[in-house]
Amino acid sequence: MRLLVAVDDKSSFKEIVCEHGTDTSKQTGIQPISITSYKYGGEKSDRIAKIISFTHGSHKLLAIVRNNYTVQILKLTSTSTVNNYTVVKSIPLEPGNDTTKSGEAPSYETKFVALNIHHDEFLYAATQSGDAYFISLDDIVEGIPSEVDQEEIEEHEKEYQEKAEARDKKFEESIAARKKDPKKLVEPKKPIKITRNIPEILFDNDVPVIQVNLKRTRVHAFVDSTANFGIFAYGGENEDLRIISVATELSDHKQKQLKGKSKSKSLKLSQPLVLYEAKNVKHDRLDLRVPVWVSNIVFFNEETNKLDHTPTPDEFKSQTVKLELLTTTYYGEIRKYDTSHGRKPVSNQIAFPAPHNTPNKKPKILTMGIGKTGVQDDAIVISDDHNSVIKYNIVKNRSLGKLVGAQGATQSIYCTMDVVVTGGLDKYVRVFEREDREQIAKVFVKSRISCVYLVEEDHEENDKKRSLEEDDEQDHSNEEEDDGADDLWDQLEEEDESQLKVKPKKKKARK
Repeated sequence: MRLLVAVDDKSSFKEIVCEHGTDTSKQTGIQPISITSYKYGGEKSDRIAKIISFTHGSHKLLAIVRNNYTVQILKLTSTSTVNNYTVVKSIPLEPGNDTTKSGEAPSYETKFVALNIHHDEFLYAATQSGDAYFISLDDIVEGIPSEVDQEEIEEHEKEYQEKAEARDKKFEESIAARKKDPKKLVEPKKPIKITRNIPEILFDNDVPVIQVNLKRTRVHAFVDSTANFGIFAYGGENEDLRIISVATELSDHKQKQLKGKSKSKSLKLSQPLVLYEAKNVKHDRLDLRVPVWVSNIVFFNEETNKLDHTPTPDEFKSQTVKLELLTTTYYGEIRKYDTSHGRKPVSNQIAFPAPHNTPNKKPKILTMGIGKTGVQDDAIVISDDHNSVIKYNIVKNRSLGKLVGAQGATQSIYCTMDVVVTGGLDKYVRVFEREDREQIAKVFVKSRISCVYLVEEDHEENDKKRSLEEDDEQDHSNEEEDDGADDLWDQLEEEDESQLKVKPKKKKARK
């Protein structure tokens, strides 16, 4: 598997290539195949907030948003052994509500809370200060050639092969020494460590950006609907859930592209169309307002809630539009919303019980992870501000068990259909099986982790596991069929015996 990791104290990121069973915490454990550090910049404001990878057309790209209000697009070039990244576009974003002066370190509000792809057409990002940015993928890839900096990838490949040969030679020497002296331990193969500066070959940075001011200053979650174009939701500190629409603006931009006007100027919106505003739960037993602090949001049951048009605020008020959302809060609550059932949450549960030594303090829910296709198994993965990471069933409203291992707060969670990747303050990247929560990889990265991303899974292992599970299910179903047939024959035999054993009627005694 191939992982990307961004850390708090550096502006670089690391690419880790490892296999099932990797564990750097054990001296004799399996080590990663390679760890490559990609360096860029060096200022605090250059630190990476979010990373995602995506494919558009024939281009394999990586998008990075940095705290200095810059979105970088990196071109991925691969060989059989290494990946190489080249910055091909650096798109500046204009601060909106932020008051940080140019050249200064970003303030609390400048933290980016979102970076993702919307309907394979737009890249979007959002900040805590309440600014959202939308960039067309067609505008991003325009002008980027199919091949970039082949000399760089050849040099990277050469360095990798030299270090791989040196590692293998040392491993063979260790085995030979073991044969001569059985008391000596065979050292495991150490990872191939490479440090590279990310080259820049920029192609037309003049990319139009649609900027939306949410008129909020403490946004902590901003997500899109994967089924409904132009629909987004956000929330934050003292900002309850809101659903907005920017479908008109995004559609207009697409139309301009089709007419050959893709080089239109960036667009600023004073405020998006607000479709839905959630209401807080009722006051507590002391008749005090329950505080609101939304930390994560996700749309779920999207396939069944797909709309055939862009809804209006009046339709939401009349409760004729059905969208289902899930939010977590910094106060440990998981709330479910159904827009067809009013503005208050239809469910409000405490995910993490309060610690025994501080019964009045609820653990905060920091991060939430879902699968690529949404909450496909009715379960989410959440972490608190201590060291707990749990899998939680949103239908039964109960914990399905912990993902054991973290020794500090988990800052980032990334989920696919098969695995869960976590990283946080204990400086370890961990990979777990999504179904049984078993830890399958653990790698130390020397710095506190701010973001993790899984670029490539170990598909062979996942396919093996799926085939075994399917075989077990088939065997189980065959056993059930056999048991059912046996039960049917037993029942028929019992009926035949009962018909043969007909009790004679008793004659009535004469008076």
